[in-house]
Amino acid sequence: MMVQSGIDILADARLNWSRVLAFAWGNEQVLNDLRKDPKTTIIRLANSQYTNVDVDVDTADAAETIREQTEQDPGESYRGYLPIPNPLGGLENLEQSKLQELLQNGLTGILRFDENAQLWSEELLAVWNDSDRLIQVRQHPLNNLIHTDTLQTSQYGILPIPDLPDGLKDLGIEELRSFLGDGDNMSYLGGIFLLGS
Repeated sequence: MMVQSGIDILADARLNWSRVLAFAWGNEQVLNDLRKDPKTTIIRLANSQYTNVDVDVDTADAAETIREQTEQDPGESYRGYLPIPNPLGGLENLEQSKLQELLQNGLTGILRFDENAQLWSEELLAVWNDSDRLIQVRQHPLNNLIHTDTLQTSQYGILPIPDLPDGLKDLGIEELRSFLGDGDNMSYLGGIFLLGS
């Protein structure tokens, strides 16, 4: 078995999540489900279990890879149904108010952690200071987040994916996947999460 480098792992995770996000942007039901319950949604996509949504093979494969990696290697950064990175550059040592300020100012790239920055700063500090909890949140976010109920009923939910930006509405799924998955396209956005960073 070939061992992947950190760059390969990040690129692989980015491509899989980019495919799922591009698909969700084209299917409002999937987008809403992914925000509210990412684990169940990824499993349903992997198994093509949506009754009114035609899940294509590439999206099902990407979701299956996310599922497999979450189960087999949840300690790796960006694994999971909520793909939280390992703490970077001492973020786990920040005061909560400082992390909240960073979240409000775009630390997470395109993901909308800014909408509930206070709650997400608590969540991130809790998992970044407890590696077992980090794995549990990656594998079972609804069961292990501190503020599950509040986050799940918020506009952007547990996996805070934004609405499709107006400037991207004319792009097809392959163009969206390429745009999101290509680090060169999105390098200007930055952020610690792999989606759009």
